Amino acid sequence: SSEDIGTPPTLSESAASSEPSTELNVPVPLPNRPQATPPTVTTQSGRQVTPNRFYFNESHANTAYLDTFSPECNDTSTDRSILQPDCKRASEPHPAALMANHILSFVSSASDPDTMTFDEAMRAPDRAKFIKAMHKELSDHIGRGHWKIVPISTVKYPKRPIPMVWAMKQKRNPVGEIIKWKARLCAGGHRSIENVDYWSTYSPVVSWSTVRLMIVFALLNDWHMQSIDFVLAYPQAPVKTDIYMKPPKVPDNFTIPDLPSTADRFNNVYKLIKNLYGLKDAGKTLADYLKKGLLKRGWKASEVDSCLFTKNGILLVLYVDDAILLSPYKSLIDSEIRSLQKDYDLTDDGALKDYLGTRFTRYPDSTIELSQPAMIDRILQMV
Repeated sequence: SSEDIGTPPTLSESAASSEPSTELNVPVPLPNRPQATPPTVTTQSGRQVTPNRFYFNESHANTAYLDTFSPECNDTSTDRSILQPDCKRASEPHPAALMANHILSFVSSASDPDTMTFDEAMRAPDRAKFIKAMHKELSDHIGRGHWKIVPISTVKYPKRPIPMVWAMKQKRNPVGEIIKWKARLCAGGHRSIENVDYWSTYSPVVSWSTVRLMIVFALLNDWHMQSIDFVLAYPQAPVKTDIYMKPPKVPDNFTIPDLPSTADRFNNVYKLIKNLYGLKDAGKTLADYLKKGLLKRGWKASEVDSCLFTKNGILLVLYVDDAILLSPYKSLIDSEIRSLQKDYDLTDDGALKDYLGTRFTRYPDSTIELSQPAMIDRILQMV
């Protein structure tokens, strides 16, 4: 009965009792083992969530980030700016996470007919367009020195080569017309290991309300608005740790310039020098790289939106690799673009027209029209 269930004896009572006890002793925590538990945080939607099991707060995260360096290493040839793997906290990707990745890939490809896998693109009517884009993508990476070839035997535990995959896409303008066939080489980040291949992953982007506010501000003051696009943006930033990748899958009779023979593709891997799409922390690596360069040039990040930058007489709105420059002086915008092109590979897209899938039509009476006909048509097709 419930009356027979007594309170478990304390440690002092158990020690003082000479008779053997039938009660189960409560395990005593080890004195040197930290018992801190991460606090529970309430989101805006009311859900109770627990932060990363390793990082209890920002200070702890920064400390753990620095702890991944290897100060005990006596090898002076190692670049100390490269993060070292933390083998004690490393873990293989959970099978459920790998399965979820495949499910999400299937759902995204099914909902967006313009996004295709490698096999789907090779069966598409415009197959030749994608193959041409593949040649260009490989040539761009090799020409810019984004990786180097190393024997697969040089990859030491806990590092291991992760796959390199193709992401095929038909790029359309806001009206819905196909303007480009893109074949992007991506890293198989779902195969990377936390605390070995990546650490922190959060990357901020400008909010849509900030974009609208800055455009309204420019209209009211009759400012110039010009858009720029960073070409192959992610690979412009250096990687933070050693990343090895297997050569990509290619169609028959397709020659990879730096690995022409099939034997080369089995015996060698790519060691990344620059950041690559698909890595778990690729977005953060690019964001940190761009922000560091902008701050060095005298730009200041807004305290309200970290992706809004200000400088004397000019504003910059940044969403990953797409940016808008706003200023009352067009000469100041042109001068800043030329300055940025000295350190970054970017294109000047001229007066603001298309940005984040939205078409901007500016009229002489200081009004602007925002339209998304392609998105509207896609939603209607889904309904």
